[in-house]
Amino acid sequence: MIHVGDMGQCTADGGCEGKGYAIYYGGLVASEMWVGYMEWPEIIDRAGAAIAAAGYRLGAYITGGMSNGNNSGYTVHEVCR
Repeated sequence: MIHVGDMGQCTADGGCEGKGYAIYYGGLVASEMWVGYMEWPEIIDRAGAAIAAAGYRLGAYITGGMSNGNNSGYTVHEVCR
């Protein structure tokens, strides 16, 4: 699976430490987290480029979580190679 979105320590009122992605394919394959404010288009663009550089791409959507105003939310996809 590929997780894209909020990462690190998250709190309901304080948001999360960062945004990023993690690829799990028989274990953790690659992961990167960026600190600072980002809108979804930037998160998806950065994560998509990093995932492609690792030789993978986002597959079918599995699940996700919406933003609560402090957190950006997340998506989980199948792994494609």
